[in-house]
Amino acid sequence: MGADLVPSPSLEQAREFILASKAENTLRGYRADWRAFCEWCEGQGVAPLPAFPETVAAYIAECAGRLKPGSIQRRLNAIAEAHKAMGVDSPTMRQWSPTP
Repeated sequence: MGADLVPSPSLEQAREFILASKAENTLRGYRADWRAFCEWCEGQGVAPLPAFPETVAAYIAECAGRLKPGSIQRRLNAIAEAHKAMGVDSPTMRQWSPTP
């Protein structure tokens, strides 16, 4: 017969794996960054999850005037990880296609 199939992990197992794969300080930073993004979204009247790429771009543009590049990257990472943990596409991933 064919090879044994490995069962797909549940959403909860995926979240646990993400948590286990990050240092505690990184997770703490992600939590704070995610809260900041959610608060900003609430003030703008937009949903943080799933977020539109345009929403994230507007948020990052606002952050650019007051945060260092490393802090902005961590905020992008936090947004991406939150989306990944919920099983939805990240709005931080740029879809690129060559122009003809």
